[in-house]
Amino acid sequence: MIYVDKIRSYPKEMISYGAKKFGTDWCHLWGCDRSWFQRGVLEHYDLTPSMREKAVEAGAIPTNLREWFRKKS
Repeated sequence: MIYVDKIRSYPKEMISYGAKKFGTDWCHLWGCDRSWFQRGVLEHYDLTPSMREKAVEAGAIPTNLREWFRKKS
């Protein structure tokens, strides 16, 4: 299964140099092209709003990240 959370606006200083050209609005996705992979507490992918829209159209399930964590534990 593939999941996406809601789009959030992040402060510019939190966004990596290479990603700033895509703006400050991002969400997380579990499952996608390996080149977008992000390591951390939750291994995930960062998506722009347009990429999130495409993911949902392709079948990604919108969910709340905190709820997903609670269900997994």
